[in-house]
Amino acid sequence: MLSVVNTTVPQVIHEPIRLAVLISGGGTTLLNLYERVAAGTLRAKIVTVLCSNIPAFNRLHARGLDGIETHLVARCDYDNVENFSDVVFDRLRQADCDLICLGGFLSRVAIPDDFADRLLNIHPALLPAFGGKGMYGHHVHEAVLAANCKISGCTVHFADQTYDTGPIILQRTCPVHDDDTPEMLAARVFEQEREAYPQAIKLIAEARLSTHNQIIRIESSDTICRARRWCMQAHARQQCTGGQPYYTHPIAVAEILRSALPANDPELIAAACLHDVVEHTSVTLEQIHGAFGSRVANLVEPLAMCEEPTMLSTPDHDLKHKYRQLAERTSQLPNGAKMIKIADCLDNMRQIEDRPFQDRRQYAITTGCLLEALQSWPMAMDNAMAEIQQIIARQTGPAASGAGSAFPAPNGPKP
Repeated sequence: MLSVVNTTVPQVIHEPIRLAVLISGGGTTLLNLYERVAAGTLRAKIVTVLCSNIPAFNRLHARGLDGIETHLVARCDYDNVENFSDVVFDRLRQADCDLICLGGFLSRVAIPDDFADRLLNIHPALLPAFGGKGMYGHHVHEAVLAANCKISGCTVHFADQTYDTGPIILQRTCPVHDDDTPEMLAARVFEQEREAYPQAIKLIAEARLSTHNQIIRIESSDTICRARRWCMQAHARQQCTGGQPYYTHPIAVAEILRSALPANDPELIAAACLHDVVEHTSVTLEQIHGAFGSRVANLVEPLAMCEEPTMLSTPDHDLKHKYRQLAERTSQLPNGAKMIKIADCLDNMRQIEDRPFQDRRQYAITTGCLLEALQSWPMAMDNAMAEIQQIIARQTGPAASGAGSAFPAPNGPKP
């Protein structure tokens, strides 16, 4: 039922998320992230650090951070932004990182297309106020105090081609006191930065950000909502044979399953949303495990091995071999995966109304053999099984039942 136009995957490819950090100063942002990773409060791996000047590089080595690859890419060694940027991003490609964190990186770079929306920056003020060229470090805090502001804070945003103008992800605030010095305010703002940067990284790793007209929205952390977003993002450029966006199919499968369940089971519904991303996209089981846990991954894994082969325009003698292969895999599905597979078959059968007779017949035979191989299924799926049987009979008649054995009755054996 799938016609692939193009494929896109969630922004984060690895589990855990792989970070690169770019610094020009003391490395306090890097140290914060390093400590969070080491403590286990930030599920990430810092794979490389790039320094834009020799003093920053020397300070980094003096800190003695274990297990991190470091590089000096000195801005003064390059005649222009373009040449400097080429070297920086070549290093980042070699590191195979998901996200680049700018931590007081004061050298402008030209961001190539393959790194769009992959550079994070943290700014020590509440953008869009007190941003732009020259607004960094103590300059920002002096400007805030001079403006007699009563609050300040920090902003985490995606970096773009100009200073401090990329889409804002989140902000944290702190008070400005009447007797503050720039140094006192900087220390208070940095306490907010320490929380904000890891929080933004977690949101990206969990695929909880969406963009609407260049405005970043933080989506719900609910398991089912996150699974739906992963599904829509993974299948964003795929289409069903009839032209509908492909993600409408797994979401419909999840809704069929939700309506059949006697009680709420968010992990099972999430697995239904994700049941074919491993088969049809570049999403991996490791990513699913990291984002949703072992039960969701364990439900998706056997379903990826039980994907129906393409049956349309396939000679009957080839179908029998495919039936046997499919039956061997399907009979071994755990109960939760069986429920998802039944819902998957039902949604597919509901979509064959307008197909040519021969296509309907072959798909009906395939579906009948697949469900026969289940042998038993949870009682909650009885109505779905009955509807599938009715569609097969209505659309194809007796000719569709020639798969070699009887389709199981809806009130068949239960586990």
